[in-house]
Amino acid sequence: MIRTAFRTCLPGALAGLLLLSGCRFDPDGLSWKTDLLAPIAYATVTPMDFIPDTSLVQTGPDGVLRILFRDTLNSATLSEIGTLPDTATTIAVRLNTLVLSSDTVTQSITLADLARQLQAQGNIFGAIILANHGGTLPIVPATPGLSSGAIPVDGSAFFNFADLEAGELVLSIANNFPLDLQNVIFEIRNAQLPGPPIVSDTFAVIPKNTSVTESYDLAGKQVESQLIGELKNLDLQGGFLVPIDTTDDIVVQLQARDLIARTATAIFPAQTILDTIRRTSYRFGSDFSEVQLTRLNIKAGRIRAQAVSTVQDSILFEYELPGAVNAAGSSPKIRFKLPPAPPGGTASLEREVSLAGYSVDLTAGGATFNTLEEAIRASLVFSGNLVTLNQSDSVVVNFALEGVEPSYVEGNFGQDVFTVSGTEALEVFEDLPPIVFERAAIRLLIEHRAGIPAQVEILELTAIDGAESLPLSGTPLLAGPILLPAVALPDTNGAVYRTLTLDRQNSNVLQVLNLPPRQVRYRARLTTNPGARQLPYGNFLTDQSRISAYLEAEVPLEGRSAPYTRTDTIALSPDPSLDLDRLGSGTLRLLIENRFPIACTALDAVFVEANGAEIARFAADAPIPAGIPDAQGVVQAPALATLEASFDGDTLRRILQRGSRLRVTYVLETPATPVKLLSSATLTARLIGQFEYEAGN
Repeated sequence: MIRTAFRTCLPGALAGLLLLSGCRFDPDGLSWKTDLLAPIAYATVTPMDFIPDTSLVQTGPDGVLRILFRDTLNSATLSEIGTLPDTATTIAVRLNTLVLSSDTVTQSITLADLARQLQAQGNIFGAIILANHGGTLPIVPATPGLSSGAIPVDGSAFFNFADLEAGELVLSIANNFPLDLQNVIFEIRNAQLPGPPIVSDTFAVIPKNTSVTESYDLAGKQVESQLIGELKNLDLQGGFLVPIDTTDDIVVQLQARDLIARTATAIFPAQTILDTIRRTSYRFGSDFSEVQLTRLNIKAGRIRAQAVSTVQDSILFEYELPGAVNAAGSSPKIRFKLPPAPPGGTASLEREVSLAGYSVDLTAGGATFNTLEEAIRASLVFSGNLVTLNQSDSVVVNFALEGVEPSYVEGNFGQDVFTVSGTEALEVFEDLPPIVFERAAIRLLIEHRAGIPAQVEILELTAIDGAESLPLSGTPLLAGPILLPAVALPDTNGAVYRTLTLDRQNSNVLQVLNLPPRQVRYRARLTTNPGARQLPYGNFLTDQSRISAYLEAEVPLEGRSAPYTRTDTIALSPDPSLDLDRLGSGTLRLLIENRFPIACTALDAVFVEANGAEIARFAADAPIPAGIPDAQGVVQAPALATLEASFDGDTLRRILQRGSRLRVTYVLETPATPVKLLSSATLTARLIGQFEYEAGN
């Protein structure tokens, strides 16, 4: 709403306001009539009254008022760029999920190993092989009867004995020698229990630089904790012009999987049944698929653990994030002991610990990214009791990282492209007079508060006024993307600024502002880590990081205006010591002093009651000219005008008794040439009453 400041000026003593134009003495009484001249109201209008939000107005160095405003087009924070999802890990210690089911054992037998076997057997060809490393032998004779030696497979951390209901053993043999292997006999057996091998197989030939894989059913097998795998025999075939590299090897890989036991029995001493480092990786959405985080500082979040056991023995559980440390150098841990479960029942516990203040290494010691390492350990507490577990017994622990909120993340945020768009209201132009501006500038300010280089491409900036729209164009917008270097560590709170300035010399900014715009529609493309895709892990973001775009405008109030109608209201406050019943007829004069370089082409003044009912009116019979400005735009000689109307006593008394205000409607219009609105410009109005007044007793 446009504000107008009005002041009411009332006489302190009537004697100072009387002009005695004539006195008539009444010999039969003590009263006489006189002409009374009294000010009734006073009002001043300045350019600030035409501007809805005067906080946006400043006086420029040339004295011209100017509108300065900033509007935020878009601002993206770390919480909008990506969130860290909750993670959950379930550890189930039960017979059908023994660690043996995922054990993989790899044995490498090099050509040097076999050559030493030959030497030990007194075969001179072993020394020949060792002496020709890096060379070529013209002939290598066939050599039978070689072996791998024992390959131990240890499952004692989980059980002493298991009667398997189902399971599979997968064997892979890779021949990386420059010669074929023949008559390869593989065997795996219990280390202590007598009986035939658990698996035995023969491969007629394994050609050089190839591998073979075979799987074996373990259903019905009895398996103890200690197993032995072995290549019982392999025959090395001969060849000509054989390159010798004594690091060439035969790789044997064993994997037991999908084991389901009918029963497992052990007298459990105090021992560890689970001791593992698990890796949990954060997975981000498609827009952030290239994000590779290496460090995370946490401001909020927790680890929650819940355990349920049917085992009739105490179990101690420990959970730790070894890659996380706080200011004291400690890692977050949860440690609790589950009591023995009652027969046919369960024992349960739940614990949690805060993660606030911890810094987490997400590289798993430099091997990867986006990954939390979780150290999980489970131990049986010694009871001396013989415990038999079957498929219905289990200990299940759920570990969850919940509500993790980062204060800082570091890594490689990838090269991603985002398009941001929207429409922003420009309320500053809502109630301005219809000015055709002569000067203006628009600045597009980009504020970059992130440790990641980026570039911004302005795809669209369109001013909108109802059904009309006009794209903002100019050479600064054609200069290419705006490059935003990363904020450099250690200044995590720093900022980089880039500004595009569009004025009447390099753009259509005047046409856009003279629309005038009620909204601005924008569309931009943001690219993170522009340029090479192979980037160092030096990006960082904090919870205060953001990329913001601001639209700034500087619009001097200088130009031309179409006819502009305005209505102001002046409060009427006659001197309370004045006896209105003694008023006779008189004249009301509205004195106008115009220090605007703008003409008042029409003026209408209406006296209204408090309820808005019209009492009387008077209008200007001629335009009120503009004040004449000097070379600096200052009006030194104001234009003056007077409106007056005569009223009978009854009407005057009604105006001053029941009339609460004077409503003035006027039309302002600039000349054909542009004018400047200075802070010194004023339009003042004084309402003066001159009427007959009966004085005396």
